[in-house]
Amino acid sequence: MGLMEQRKMMVKRLVYLAIVLGCFISYSQNVNYIFPNFDKSGMESDILYNPASISNINDYSIQTHDIYSFYQAYKAIAFSDFQQRLPDLQEIKELATSELMSLTVPLGLLFTEYDTFNEEAKNNQLIT
Repeated sequence: MGLMEQRKMMVKRLVYLAIVLGCFISYSQNVNYIFPNFDKSGMESDILYNPASISNINDYSIQTHDIYSFYQAYKAIAFSDFQQRLPDLQEIKELATSELMSLTVPLGLLFTEYDTFNEEAKNNQLIT
């Protein structure tokens, strides 16, 4: 096999891998996929947010925000909602982009109640 044929095979494999990963990621875009039979008894809401070290919306009240932190919080809440009630983030981005050149000032508020994993459950690996 020549060098060009090897490169073509490698490109085909990478494209195939990208398609498979893309399908996996698109199907895992909400909490229902990760926890299909999750027992929600004891939860006060249908939103189960898992704080991350990169972006933790629990700390948002003490921080300054821009549109990108709003997008991050929106995506985190939308992903964590067992009922999937929020519109797709892309719709929100398109709306924000269309308002950039208008005379109105868009204001985004995300007000919701959510549950989180408690520290004991995370630390003792009680979540399976």
